[in-house]
Amino acid sequence: MDTLTHALSGALLARAATPARTAPGTPGTGGRMLAGFAGGAFPDIDFAMRAVDTLWYLSEVHQGATHSLVLLPLWAMALAWMFGRFSGLGWRGYFAPVSLGIGIHIAGDLITAYGTMLFYPFSDWRPALSWVYVVDPYFTLIIAAGLLVAWRRPDRGRAASVAALLVLFAYVGVQGAIQMRAVGVAEAYARHAGLSEARGEALPQPFSPGHRVLIVSDDAAVHTAWVRLLPGRSLAERMPLPHPFRDMATHYMQVPQWQRRPRFGRGSGESDLARLAWGQDGFRYFRRFARIPVLHEVAEEGGRECAWFKDLRFELPALPPSFVFGMCRDPVDGSWYRERRRGAMWLD
Repeated sequence: MDTLTHALSGALLARAATPARTAPGTPGTGGRMLAGFAGGAFPDIDFAMRAVDTLWYLSEVHQGATHSLVLLPLWAMALAWMFGRFSGLGWRGYFAPVSLGIGIHIAGDLITAYGTMLFYPFSDWRPALSWVYVVDPYFTLIIAAGLLVAWRRPDRGRAASVAALLVLFAYVGVQGAIQMRAVGVAEAYARHAGLSEARGEALPQPFSPGHRVLIVSDDAAVHTAWVRLLPGRSLAERMPLPHPFRDMATHYMQVPQWQRRPRFGRGSGESDLARLAWGQDGFRYFRRFARIPVLHEVAEEGGRECAWFKDLRFELPALPPSFVFGMCRDPVDGSWYRERRRGAMWLD
């Protein structure tokens, strides 16, 4: 989820948890909401480490320590202490809303396709439910509507916040049901195609909860299909989006149109170079982070041989892929070095 949505969700949850009457000497409704907002935004503070190295940050740092349930009390205590120090009210009244903000941030990342290290530092496992796209306007609007009503009607603020959270949970539940249906379609294709060792999965797509990319993958290839699982026009088809975003919806079909993509390319020459590049030590962070890697292309550029790979989580129809990294071989000494090919996507 984007950081603003995380922060707003923290404020909404803190408002829902605020009692009708707060005890003297403790933060009021506004202070608790501000603490929840800060807690909701806090885990993404690790973004500062992206300046060191993008792949290292994504594979080793992001959604790690600051997104850990194990370390949540530590971060909550630190933020609560800061609020208590500046407000003069002490840290105890801020600890709960800050904790709720951090907690709902972690939950918000868990339901996307990118996952979070829930048990860092004891485990680097990244569970990812893949129910909701990383930027979901419906998700954000539900939260914003609840906060707006709570602001306009302070006397009913808690009830409005609780109602918005219930609607939000229901929306996420519907997305989970759609996801299970999508995975079922992918697994049915794998069985029909005789891919007994292949894994079927699905990834949410922007602008419509009914859009998914279906993925069936094994060691040899990745099979993909853009599908439309709900009837009617998507948000992208109703909005005056600029090109090429307005063309995205036309690629999602009710009947899956499957495309096979060899994981390491076609032909022995291309495949040999791609596998050699893939195994280089300088590419270890990409191998660790990419959940659905596939060869983008093999190209000769300025005398160099380069093998470019992409992660299909970052690919959308009608748009250039935004997460393309490669290994290039120096024609003089044969050494390898990593490069990044930037796309035109805002996800880059």
